[in-house]
Amino acid sequence: IDNALPGQQIILQQGNYNIGNTILGRTGISLTGRGKVTLKKKNGSTGHIMYFDTPSMNVEITGIAFDSNAIDSGIWFENVENIRVDECHFYNHPWWGLVIGTKNNKSKKTYNKNIVINNCIFEKSSQTYEHVLILNTDNVIVSNSSFSDSADGIGIGVYQNACNILIKECSFFRIKTASYYSLSCRSIRYENCHIYDTYTGIQGANLSDNGSFGYENVEGIAVVGCQFNGNRDAGLVLGAVSGAFVENSKFNGNK
Repeated sequence: IDNALPGQQIILQQGNYNIGNTILGRTGISLTGRGKVTLKKKNGSTGHIMYFDTPSMNVEITGIAFDSNAIDSGIWFENVENIRVDECHFYNHPWWGLVIGTKNNKSKKTYNKNIVINNCIFEKSSQTYEHVLILNTDNVIVSNSSFSDSADGIGIGVYQNACNILIKECSFFRIKTASYYSLSCRSIRYENCHIYDTYTGIQGANLSDNGSFGYENVEGIAVVGCQFNGNRDAGLVLGAVSGAFVENSKFNGNK
């Protein structure tokens, strides 16, 4: 994978692959698992399972399980465009399952564009981090995915300087917070999501670790067709927002 050429299709045959050093993803590759394929961090190793930078464009990852083995994170995308992750499973990560962002996280610059995460499972994170972390990114769709089993963790964090985020037909359960968004983020839509057995469902207008970047509220929050059931605190906390609406959503048994 490290030596793949742009546009190359890589098929991993069924099996478990122990990963020592971080796999360096390449622009234009298609990485597909055939059968049950698991990439697992090797005991005693460090770093993410995969890392994309350089920049990278037109990448597809399909049908692979990423077992972080209580070491770091699954995949980190930085300086990427036109990325699609389908039918993947992320688990046992102490930090993040998947990051779309930048390590220069004090910047207001947009580093990433056009990301799709579809039909994926995120579970069993062991700390207070996010299953999916989004920052300094424009145009993300997370769909048909589940986020669970993280007593102190978060499903999706729309962390800072992110805009045009669509989270649809996802489920969040047995988790501390389903999703949050920060003051520097814009145009976030939750559609037909089911949020239950969390502490707090959707929580808004937080400060990122790097402050508000001069913003005083979040613009353009939509919650449409969602269900909030049996959450131990509020199902939905909008916070400091401008131009928000909640439509055709149901709240039942929340604190």
